[in-house]
Amino acid sequence: MPDHPKLRPLEAFPVEVDGKSVICLRDPSGLSENVALVPRPVLSLLALLDGSRDLGDLQADFVRAGGELVSRDAIAGLLEQLDQAHLLDSERFRAHRDRVAAEYRAATTRPAAHAGASYPAEPDALRTFLDGFFDSVGPGEASPRRTTPRATKGPRSRRPAPVRAVVAPHIDFNRGGRVYALAYRPLLDEPPPDLYVVLGTDHNGDGTRYSLTRKPFDTPLGPVATDPDVVEAVTRRAGPAALQGELNHRREHSVEFQAVVLRYLADRRGGGPAPAVLPILCGSFHALLESGADPAADAGLADLCGAIGEAITGRRVVWIAAADLAHVGPHFGDPRPLGPADLKALADHDAALLATVTAGDAAALNRLLADENDERRVCGLPPIYTMLRLCGRARGEVRGYEQCPADNGSRVSVAAVVLRGR
Repeated sequence: MPDHPKLRPLEAFPVEVDGKSVICLRDPSGLSENVALVPRPVLSLLALLDGSRDLGDLQADFVRAGGELVSRDAIAGLLEQLDQAHLLDSERFRAHRDRVAAEYRAATTRPAAHAGASYPAEPDALRTFLDGFFDSVGPGEASPRRTTPRATKGPRSRRPAPVRAVVAPHIDFNRGGRVYALAYRPLLDEPPPDLYVVLGTDHNGDGTRYSLTRKPFDTPLGPVATDPDVVEAVTRRAGPAALQGELNHRREHSVEFQAVVLRYLADRRGGGPAPAVLPILCGSFHALLESGADPAADAGLADLCGAIGEAITGRRVVWIAAADLAHVGPHFGDPRPLGPADLKALADHDAALLATVTAGDAAALNRLLADENDERRVCGLPPIYTMLRLCGRARGEVRGYEQCPADNGSRVSVAAVVLRGR
């Protein structure tokens, strides 16, 4: 255990255990699959774990912050448990991380990390599972089970322009499966593209802005290949930083769930390989929103967009943003469960947000969330914004919307948006 312990970036949220409310600590990167349950009063001690204090300092500052007097041995015992769970930034954790990274880099494919937990691992069971969602929506259906934000309407035509981009959820299929189907169903009415560019939310929280991977994605239905020529072309132009966060793909679900659906679409079309993908994880825009900076001026984003634009020349591309919307309620730090008025306000807020998306207006989307300091925690901002920057002039429709239940009376809102060229 380090002399000056430092807590790693973790998720913290309340859970009920034996009728008592405690705080669950979880590693969003998946490098540690352990969780820690701590009493609420311990939170103020954990807040002191910034690497600047030894045991004596922690004990004294905890008391000054209003905590009870706790022995150094008790604090040391807690820290040892956290270190064994790889939740502290320590030599033990770094050795564990290096082993995990070496194993991942040695693998020829990116394993299906959530098969058997978030969706069936057996191929026939997975097909049946996804059939249930896709068979429940017709080719032209655009009416979800809950109130749908008003779609931006474009001129009607007998033959719509090809799909240019899709916003789909990255929440689990059990809660968001029908919205996935509403997002992806129009792709079955068109020839498959040459390439899907999949932009997922990076939940790792390590500050990496964009992360690519060369690895094909395993799914129970078969592999989804990456396009190695495109990956290499992007990394030549954008630089090696584009692959520095590749390990973030190891457990991240946002791109994995899209790969499962894309492989399923290939089966549904009659078999054969799924079109190749360019998988990109998009890190948080939180610092940009706090500072008021315009993402359009971000050098990393400009380099990535320029590199992708060059790399896809001559290919027909469909852009996919794997993006949930708001995260509201006690599970996400709000003070109380949501009532009917709160859910109506959330739907209205999401309608305004989605209007910027269907208009293809990345700048308006960013302004909307920046003006309110992203108080509803829209984790899909980075992939949606980046998709709108990349896909060119497009206008779309909202095909589905849900407010999915989360713990403690909370909600995660998701939407299906399909954009076509103007």
